[in-house]
Amino acid sequence: MSKVLIPDYVNKVLETLNGSGYKAYIVGGAVRDLVLGKIPQDFDVATNAKA
Repeated sequence: MSKVLIPDYVNKVLETLNGSGYKAYIVGGAVRDLVLGKIPQDFDVATNAKA
């Protein structure tokens, strides 16, 4: 995936979670859109961090 298509605020969330020892991944329709070269309208994140 290209970081160019992923907004800075999404990267910041992923980096913050990863930096705190959690796993975090973009999932769902955003992955599909990125694979197709489209710009996602929203981003879902799966993580093992507790809510």
